[in-house]
Amino acid sequence: MHEENPPTGSAEQLDPVRSAERFMSAWTSTELSYGAWWSRVEPLLNAQGKQAYAATDPAQVPRLKILGPLTVIASTVETSTSVEVPTDQGTFTLRLSRPSGHSPWLVSRIYFPSDTP
Repeated sequence: MHEENPPTGSAEQLDPVRSAERFMSAWTSTELSYGAWWSRVEPLLNAQGKQAYAATDPAQVPRLKILGPLTVIASTVETSTSVEVPTDQGTFTLRLSRPSGHSPWLVSRIYFPSDTP
């Protein structure tokens, strides 16, 4: 009999909406120094996201207020998804991925309202 591997992340990390909420809270903490900001953001990013956003100046990140529930965009695979985040500055979309269906969701890309995911 084949047993599935147990989840390797907490329930919060295995839920893409909760992972996206945690990321947005950390990413929009623009009052922090770079070191403090990066220490909150970095663990929520995958390798691609770390490479893309390591040089970000938190003072340049827009201050946002989330206006409603986040929405998962349907995906055909269990290792990649997107979450739409409605804010007072438009809808941001986060691309999330994980190495397996039992791994925590990590952000790989942030799409601003003017971007096309």
